Amino acid sequence: MKIYSAFSVLLCILCLLPACKKNQGDVPATLPTISGIQPASGPINTPVTVTGSNFGTDASKVTVLFNGVRATVQSVTDTQVVALSPVIGTSGIIKIIVNALSVDGPVFTYDKGVVVTTITGVTSGVLRMAPGAQHNSINQSASL
Repeated sequence: MKIYSAFSVLLCILCLLPACKKNQGDVPATLPTISGIQPASGPINTPVTVTGSNFGTDASKVTVLFNGVRATVQSVTDTQVVALSPVIGTSGIIKIIVNALSVDGPVFTYDKGVVVTTITGVTSGVLRMAPGAQHNSINQSASL
């Protein structure tokens, strides 16, 4: 009976040992770091290069957030990530998440676009060209 018990224990140990073997393809989880971003400001859809370390090379495992809004990742190397500033983003901290490990980086500032609210030079509903201005049309004025 003792022989069967010892044999059973030995068989269990032999079966479990291969399960404990470390897979050579596994990459240890290392916290990513951010050393800088370029540019630090820009309009929507600006390609922003984040430099640092431990980003990996698999873009599907990397998430970039601009003040909490997910960005489109264009490329990833272990030391650099390029992402587009989101259309609905606001100025704030850039965060990178790699395999559930996250790190906060510097602030990206959105440049405000120019909004035209008034057109000057309109008289009586007709848009007139300034004296000496170049034009390619036959008509020198346009009705509004």
